[in-house]
Amino acid sequence: MDSTATSKQISLRLMVDKERKRVIFAEAGKEFVDVLLSFLTLPLGTIARLVSKDSNLKAVKFGCISSLYQSVGNIDQEYFCTNTCKEMLLQPRNPMEAHCQNLELNIDDTEPIKYFTCPTIECLMEENVCLSTFRNQICNCGRELSSEIKLDSSITVTSEGFVQKMVSFIILDDLSVITGDGYTTLGLLRSLGINDTSIELTVDINENEVLDLLKCALLSEAALSDVFLHKKLYLEKTIARESYSLIKEETLDEENKNVKLKMKLTVRKSNGKVMFTQVEKDFVDVLLSFLTLPVGAVEHILGGNSGFGCVSKMYKSVVDLNGKYFNSEKLRGMLINPGVAPQFKVNSEILNVHQVAHPKYSCCTRYSYKKLRYSCVSCCLIASREFGRTPIKYTNETEVYSTVTFLDPKSPIKGKSSKDGGFVKGPLNYMVTDDLVVKPFSFISVVSYLKELNVGEDDLEERLIFIGVKEVKAILKASMISSSALTSGLAPFTKSIKEEK
Repeated sequence: MDSTATSKQISLRLMVDKERKRVIFAEAGKEFVDVLLSFLTLPLGTIARLVSKDSNLKAVKFGCISSLYQSVGNIDQEYFCTNTCKEMLLQPRNPMEAHCQNLELNIDDTEPIKYFTCPTIECLMEENVCLSTFRNQICNCGRELSSEIKLDSSITVTSEGFVQKMVSFIILDDLSVITGDGYTTLGLLRSLGINDTSIELTVDINENEVLDLLKCALLSEAALSDVFLHKKLYLEKTIARESYSLIKEETLDEENKNVKLKMKLTVRKSNGKVMFTQVEKDFVDVLLSFLTLPVGAVEHILGGNSGFGCVSKMYKSVVDLNGKYFNSEKLRGMLINPGVAPQFKVNSEILNVHQVAHPKYSCCTRYSYKKLRYSCVSCCLIASREFGRTPIKYTNETEVYSTVTFLDPKSPIKGKSSKDGGFVKGPLNYMVTDDLVVKPFSFISVVSYLKELNVGEDDLEERLIFIGVKEVKAILKASMISSSALTSGLAPFTKSIKEEK
């Protein structure tokens, strides 16, 4: 990371088993725990971007999510529904951004949310004003929403992070966060494995170490030891990246239980490995939406059973942690199930992920009328109120309070929401490889890909399948812990082909 961004530091006390060369636990306060819990709010696409950078540890790949993210960057702009769609996937928004803005150490380099309106005073004086959190949206008048508008100080909330001050937290080697509740002092020491070879170590961490922790949180089961003692990611200790158990049977929600997505699998008969699948827009939108899901939302979808290195342990500890240690019970609930940021949900999404709503605002514009023309004096977003105009006494100025409409960034139709509500265009088909590289379908691309892998036509079998919620969850889980997401996620289908060989 940029060295200029690492001047701030947090001090952390470690209890180390000197003989076994492992961190038994760390003791920390609010500053460090807030940073750690912020991992749960990061979208998978953001994580893929962050861990691709060098820190103290080298860049790492994040399952198939890294290749999915990279493939989005390689798809030509013309295949996306709007110019904004690609930006939304490469820079997905954190639905809890406001709660992370004052972290002592914040490694998320996503641009903070901004609001844009039309630059013309005539539009700002209307009863309803077009608003967007993206620069290149088009107003009803045909101009770009290029004028940034700020929040009024009356509705600007200062974030205080996630957990309470003046509390001492214990962070285990697997990043579980606990307190001393329910333990005697001696009982806690025994449960943590304190012995005669245990020593105290104090470390100062900056943004580089936080990024190291994120990398190890994904790939290791002993993140603190790997970052602060070994100074490297011990691959022999990492989770079994190719092992995968299918999602357990469960009762599906009524809305999505009958939804089926079509795909044409091409499988290698000799080993049952998926070479690629030919799919339509709806499946690609679902797949790309993985990049917009925060870690906490993924854990919620998978019932805290993602197999996601230390992250799963951290998530489960938040579920178990007493709500009194958080700034509010609502905030704890948001960490457990953060949903996706406003306007990032796709219509074909079948995982029952909730979308955070935009706050309700009104636009307050003060304008003057001089020499037969209007000019803007000031403009800001305020708490929602009814439309109205108020002349300012003893001036030639007027304040107008307008309702606002957030323009749909995924809609190619000016001023209207998209019926498709997705990221990519149809009706063309797309090719998705086993490691989730997405590209527009082309027979030449297929031939080149199979030639590159040295796979002959006689070793291939094609099969049309229909998948639902359970299979999409399985692909999601496999995408984070495997380099063969389709083979792992669609194991029942690929296994039968191999057995028929």
